[in-house]
Amino acid sequence: MVASVEEDKPEQLGDKRGMPEQLSDWGCDKALWDAVPHGAKRDLRRYLRTGKEDLARNRMATMREIGTFVKAEPGAIWEGKTWHKGVMEWEADNLAAIEAENARIKAEKKAGRAAKAKAQKEAKAQKLAEEEAAKEEEAGDFQ
Repeated sequence: MVASVEEDKPEQLGDKRGMPEQLSDWGCDKALWDAVPHGAKRDLRRYLRTGKEDLARNRMATMREIGTFVKAEPGAIWEGKTWHKGVMEWEADNLAAIEAENARIKAEKKAGRAAKAKAQKEAKAQKLAEEEAAKEEEAGDFQ
């Protein structure tokens, strides 16, 4: 059964319908349900209707992560201003983690290039030394 567009409008949903039971099987609890915005609830209902458990679980995980940045009393009902501030802090934290990972990768690549250049320089010096030794040995054979 596909729900109508009107059925998913936040102003019509309110908290009247509550959390669908199957979402608890997928990892949602009342605390999470009460703490997330109407759009997330709408998405979770849609994922439930369409059987997209993996998307629902990912969405709930993201909402939980954002919830760690929301400065609200435990059990508090969702509040737009507080939630949006938490989202901004979550995004900044994710950006910092991405930048740190990129810096780590860049440093590893730089170290790899330096090690390769050093190995090439040492190989070249070894080859020159061997050629020089061969020339000296050849010169000694002629005398």
